[in-house]
Amino acid sequence: MKKTFAILTIALLVVACGGGNTKKEGPKSIEDQLKEYLTKMEKAYLADKWEEAEGIYWDYEEWVDSLDEEQMEELMEIMEKGVEKLYILDEVGSSAYYEGEPEVYYVYSNCFDGYLNVRAEPSSKSKVVGTLRNGPEGAELISIEGKWTKVSVNGVVGYIWTADTQSYPSDPVYIDASAVVGEWIMVTYSSGYCYEILENGKYLYSDSDGNEKAGTWYLSYHNLILKHSNGTTTVCTLENDMLTIGDWSYERYTE
Repeated sequence: MKKTFAILTIALLVVACGGGNTKKEGPKSIEDQLKEYLTKMEKAYLADKWEEAEGIYWDYEEWVDSLDEEQMEELMEIMEKGVEKLYILDEVGSSAYYEGEPEVYYVYSNCFDGYLNVRAEPSSKSKVVGTLRNGPEGAELISIEGKWTKVSVNGVVGYIWTADTQSYPSDPVYIDASAVVGEWIMVTYSSGYCYEILENGKYLYSDSDGNEKAGTWYLSYHNLILKHSNGTTTVCTLENDMLTIGDWSYERYTE
């Protein structure tokens, strides 16, 4: 009877403890702890909850102060290696240390046809509520939400396409995109050379030997800029319906 009672007691203890298979989770690594602080800080920052973001920043500072020498070396190595969301330390830290309003950041249009539509919602089908042109006019950055960036332009809040933005002003556009869109044929006996400037900001090239290449384009002042796949650019001039690309002249193809 005593033996049976002992077995039942052990069984109950095993059940109470989760069946004896509970795995005790070890302490979080330095990198995991860092990422946790950064993720929480970024979430509060993007939600414009500055006080909350700054509070998380000071918690992070206390955590860093609690690390021993070996852990600090590990942290420095991780930060030098680069960790996603690491930028948030500068964004929130500068606000936490200095009094006054948070610094305002701007983004600028770098769209191939000279401007970006500002839409009411993050959708290409949403209503256009404003325009951000290429050049020195910047939009106040509110948050980056994947493919869309939330901004304020002249007091109007909306969304612009993230891929067509940059952190510094681009040249203004003085010629209309429709002036360069189309097929352009080389004005020589080698008429097989052709550039096709597409409406979506891309170009296609082919020559008489069947060689082909592709890239992107944008407008700057009175010039068409071709950006090639290897990163180099070619400045092209348009005059009297004649497009000069490099050392060669091209005329618009018409049927």
